[in-house]
Amino acid sequence: MRSDTERNYRTLLRVAEEMFADADETVTLTQIAKKANIAPATAYRYFGSLDGLVTAFRVEVNRDLVAFSEDCDAEGLDLLAAVCRRWVDLVDRHGHAMAQVRSREGYLSRLRAAAPDIVSHAAAMRRPLTEACRALGIPDSGDEALHLWNALYDPRDILDLRATLELSVDDLAARLFAALCAALTAWSTHRT
Repeated sequence: MRSDTERNYRTLLRVAEEMFADADETVTLTQIAKKANIAPATAYRYFGSLDGLVTAFRVEVNRDLVAFSEDCDAEGLDLLAAVCRRWVDLVDRHGHAMAQVRSREGYLSRLRAAAPDIVSHAAAMRRPLTEACRALGIPDSGDEALHLWNALYDPRDILDLRATLELSVDDLAARLFAALCAALTAWSTHRT
């Protein structure tokens, strides 16, 4: 991208995150563009729609998780714990905006439809989940393991647990990781 195009794109994502985090009601792409001092036509050219911007925002957050997962030297359960912890940190930083932009469609159906934000999630989580299943002595359940991870690590629920139970990031990450390992094991036991 040209530098002005890249700057406008990044500005729109930053302003969208701010507005999503503070919104009590639906925000429009035109409102985001106006607050970013960018012509709405330019915003529509970059993203096509509000859904396109939401997907781009999710992909940007996931890009950090993918890079962390790929660069992490840990293995087995330690790898999964580290990547899960990174996700909790990302939700702690971006979660209020992420909670506002959740899809109405289910995780597996979006994964099978190759939704870019879900594909990037899967890219970050496949190796850690596969290695964790191996370390737990259970078969890798593939997409089902991704679904279990997504169910436990939903940004809305992470924010709720932090606020309602007043959990630290460390305590929350440890509890969610233990729950995920138990869920993976139980799911494997009951698969036919």
